Amino acid sequence: MHVTVSARHHLTLSDAMRQRAHEVIDRLSRIGDRVLEATAVFDEVAGRARAEVRLHCRGDRVLVATAETVDHRSALDAVEEKLRRQVRREQTRSLGLRHVQPAT
Repeated sequence: MHVTVSARHHLTLSDAMRQRAHEVIDRLSRIGDRVLEATAVFDEVAGRARAEVRLHCRGDRVLVATAETVDHRSALDAVEEKLRRQVRREQTRSLGLRHVQPAT
């Protein structure tokens, strides 16, 4: 799986934050086996830290979550929770489509 971690607007990310983003994405990809590519973007808007993570899944599905908090670590944690719910929902939705009842 290809993972990209970047920052916008001249924001510098520490190596620890980059490593944390890779760990979060790795945990999310283990929950949903359909993740092919992931992108994490960190930004600072109006003095607040913002994190956005996009998971590109099989079937041309893209799961996106963003969060704004006081620091990037807590924003990444909030994004992880949002994406965890989306990945689980995606798994149940996919199962429902695969198991079609035969016509009677």
